[in-house]
Amino acid sequence: RTPAITAVLWNRPQTPNNPRRLRWANYYDGAENDDPIAAAIATDGSLVRIRANGTTIEHNRVASPGSGSTYSTWTTLA
Repeated sequence: RTPAITAVLWNRPQTPNNPRRLRWANYYDGAENDDPIAAAIATDGSLVRIRANGTTIEHNRVASPGSGSTYSTWTTLA
């Protein structure tokens, strides 16, 4: 199935031709591997993430995403 939307974002310096700049906020610095991940915001506002961790698939749900939230708890699905 093809995704309905794909987004690629960069934090580029502001220039006269590109006056808008995204301001990234880093809420979590984990030691996890740099593996494939998918993320979505559910209708209740929670952040839902799925990742491939080696040979396992893991799930994480952050009920209220923000600077004080826990992002490090993953549940193995398969």
